[in-house]
Parts: sequence; C-alpha cells; structure tokens
Amino acid sequence: MTHESGESDLELLEAWRTGDRRAGSALIQRHFTTVRRYLAAHGAGRHLDDLTQQTFEACVEARDRVREGERFRAYVLVIARRQLIAMWKRQDERSPALTYSQVLLRDLRTSPTQALARQDLHRLLAAAMADLPDEFRRTLELFYWADLPIHRIAEELGIALGTVKSRLHRGRTLVTDAIDAMGLDEVVRESAVREFTERYEAMEAAT
Repeated sequence: MTHESGESDLELLEAWRTGDRRAGSALIQRHFTTVRRYLAAHGAGRHLDDLTQQTFEACVEARDRVREGERFRAYVLVIARRQLIAMWKRQDERSPALTYSQVLLRDLRTSPTQALARQDLHRLLAAAMADLPDEFRRTLELFYWADLPIHRIAEELGIALGTVKSRLHRGRTLVTDAIDAMGLDEVVRESAVREFTERYEAMEAAT
C-alpha cells in the first residue's frame, strides 16, 4: 500500500496503529522538519540529531496514546519537549548545576547568559507543570513550549476556544501555586512567575 500526500495525519495514524509501517514513515516524514526546528529553537544544540531521533522513537512506542480529536502535530511537539527535559535531567546528573539564584541574577542581555538562564527557567517551569492534571498540562505545554496561539491549541486538541482560555487561566494559578510551594527565594520566585505570566498577559491583552 502506498500513502498519498493528501492523506490526513489521522488517516496515517490509524493505518500506523494497525501495523502499517509505511504509514508511520509517511507521518514522521511529514513532521520531521517541524520537530527539528522546534528542538533547535529550544536549546537542543549539539544534541539536535539525537533528540530528533528520540522524539520519533517515543512516538513509535506511544502511538496508541494520541487522544481522540487531538492532532498529531500537537502530540509530537509535546513529546519533543519531554525529550528536551529528559536531556536536561541527564546533564544535571552528570555535573553540578548552577542554582536558579545564580543564573537568574546574571545579566540577561548577553546571548550565552540569556540562553543559560532560559534553560534553567524552563526546567523550573517544567517541574511546576509536571504534576498538573493532564488537561491543564497539555494545554499549557502547547501554549508555552510549542508557542501556539490559542486558536491553534483549540484546533490541535479538538476543544472549544473558550475551553482553552479557561484551562490557561486555571493552569496559570496552578503553576503559580506549584512555584510557591518550591520554597524558592523571593528573587527567583518573582523571576519564574514573571517568565510564566508575561506571555499569558500578552494573550489576554490581544483577545
């Protein structure tokens, strides 16, 4: 069986689920560039090739977990984000990491320092999101990690626009509470909350 370019992601995914490897290959090829660009933009660096491969390997292992109505693009970008987080954890285990205070108090105007600070902030926010109820976590991941506007999140998850806004509003409160529970010093806490809320507030101002 061959797979035409006009087949939807859902059609390819359903064929893949029945054991059609060519459908899986077609689906991966369709989203390969998107995943690679996303990882490159979010700090994959020299690990870009490995993380791209690991993302699609994880898709193969977990392909039956795509939810009804959810688009494959949203699903694969969330997996890519998790591969980044896993890489950071491995790095932390191999070498002592700077504290959040040390990183956040640096001058953020220089590119290398800004990249380091943002990676540490991403680690902190990922930890804050980790234990949220699934519907809030997935919505927040697409908004913050995949940089999708709210109308695209609604399309990707197959939910109403109002539901996206509601989840983001409630999710913002949940994440702020999680950050507060970490016992961070006040400078670090304020930096983390500010990083998390700025994009949300920009979204609110635009709608």
